[in-house]
Amino acid sequence: MPMGTPVAPMADPHPPSCGQSARFDPYPEYKDSGVEWLDEIPAHWNVARLKQVLSHNDGGVWGNEGDDNGTIVLRSTEQTVDGAWAIESPAVRELTRHEYAASRLIEGDLVITKSSGSARHIGKTSLVSKEIESLDCCHSNFMQRLRVRSDEIVPSYLWYVLNSAFGRGQFDFLSASTTGLANLNGTIIGGSSLFQVGSLKSSLPHTR
Repeated sequence: MPMGTPVAPMADPHPPSCGQSARFDPYPEYKDSGVEWLDEIPAHWNVARLKQVLSHNDGGVWGNEGDDNGTIVLRSTEQTVDGAWAIESPAVRELTRHEYAASRLIEGDLVITKSSGSARHIGKTSLVSKEIESLDCCHSNFMQRLRVRSDEIVPSYLWYVLNSAFGRGQFDFLSASTTGLANLNGTIIGGSSLFQVGSLKSSLPHTR
């Protein structure tokens, strides 16, 4: 059975407008986000660029053809379009010690597909669970790994944002406007010290 990614319920960041019913209780106080399209956010939230909350932003590896004693390397085909995992026959590759150490996935990592033959798969983001970490696996060179500073943001919240209509829309815009093709290349995602996807702004609930 495919491995699923748990989704934490999210509170609505905006109070319901007139005539709408609230799915969740509103926060007691809101403030202006300072971002025109974002409007108001809960008073205890902050607005930050993604690059400010990341400790890792790196591409994956592919290594050489290996046997059953090699390392599982997860590919875009192990991700569903909505960001869950569907691991059935993963690739097993021969990696160097450096490749393995640099790309091993741990719980809380987020893995983004940055290159695919299908535009609808570009930008899909999966969250590494404890179950995925137990596979002792790495991510492929067609994917980008983000690791957040846990004192800044909850990984499952960022997973939700990146898979939302807004997050995927931004990936679509950046891939098309920068390359003319449906690819998030190294310049856009982690190719330099400036993480271009980090130019996205998102409201961040405190972890404390």
